[in-house]
Amino acid sequence: MVGALRIVLLLYLLTGQATAQTRDVNPDDLTLTVTLEPLPDPLLRQEMVLLTIHGTYRRHITRERLEQPVLDGFNWMQLGQDEWFDSMRDGLPVRNMRRRMAVFPDGTGRLEIGPFRHHVTLLDEDNKWFEYTVQSEPLTVDVTPAPPHDGWWFPVRGLEISDSWSNAPDQLATGEGVLRIIRLSALGASPDMIPPMPELTSPSALIFAHPEKRLVELTPYGPRSVAFWRWTVTPTNGNSAVLEPIRFTYFDTVARQTREAVISAQRIAFGDVTGSTRPTAPQVIRQTVLRPGLLGLGAALGLVAGLLAMLAGRRFSWKPLRVAARRKHLLWQLSVAARRGDMARLRRTAHALDAQGAPSAGRHALLSQLDNAVFAASPQPWVPDRFYRDFRRTL
Repeated sequence: MVGALRIVLLLYLLTGQATAQTRDVNPDDLTLTVTLEPLPDPLLRQEMVLLTIHGTYRRHITRERLEQPVLDGFNWMQLGQDEWFDSMRDGLPVRNMRRRMAVFPDGTGRLEIGPFRHHVTLLDEDNKWFEYTVQSEPLTVDVTPAPPHDGWWFPVRGLEISDSWSNAPDQLATGEGVLRIIRLSALGASPDMIPPMPELTSPSALIFAHPEKRLVELTPYGPRSVAFWRWTVTPTNGNSAVLEPIRFTYFDTVARQTREAVISAQRIAFGDVTGSTRPTAPQVIRQTVLRPGLLGLGAALGLVAGLLAMLAGRRFSWKPLRVAARRKHLLWQLSVAARRGDMARLRRTAHALDAQGAPSAGRHALLSQLDNAVFAASPQPWVPDRFYRDFRRTL
């Protein structure tokens, strides 16, 4: 028992001696290194490079600040917060700091990554603070210009493309539009590297382009940038229209070759223009009891309206009544969608009501907020009832 206590006391004294807080700093007690992932040969302009800044500290640190060099010739992105963790080295505890970054060489030739400097505050033997700086060694990388290419230079480690529609594009109601959303997810690229939103073309369709959205997700493998391209499309020839395909090229930095992304052509149409029959769900017929007094009042109003039209020397038109009835029906649909939290129906109905009225800045702002809630990459807080009340006030 006494021998065990002596061993524990000896280890405590050795540890205290190794980690004694003095103003004299052993350079081996604080180190800072910067390492690059294995680089391709050649490294092309704007191709992502991952680097890791790693600091190890055997001294107690009270405050710290990592100073990043001016990265001339690079665009860069920090991949999350600094990570602090403990490890053991030679049987003694060591404090570690790790930062991950992605850099994109925008220049060519030999580019330098200057030293990182970690400014730390240490304690001396009198428990007084003093400042100390540990720095890494500079690094250089050789960057080659992009190979000859047509259009936009887009190097990426992985690319995913999805093409979705708000409803069936070949089964539209007469006069209805459809929302097309193309989503690009690019690993190893910053949002500004994604090609600009292309122009969607068709010889027989009305196309309205919405502002594109770009987001970025930070992952251990580099940034994953996401772009949303959106259009509202309506056939203009009464039956159907064909949207031309979308093409663009990108450079696969894993396979080291240029590839072409093709988003195929798409046909949009009102109803089923092929003439085939499809089973439809049975319709529910609502029975409404009409009071005789109301029927008589309606007939009288109709008679007065017809007489006034004839006296004015023109034919009576039911169009204003049909427009008013459709507006009333859309308002009812908007209320139902808000109560049920049906975001797709809420958006479709709100845009239909907006098309009926005069332009409104307040209504446009509310519709933009609704689009953000529907198409954001991550769910956004949204209160449908509040939107319904605010939207009704703008009508």
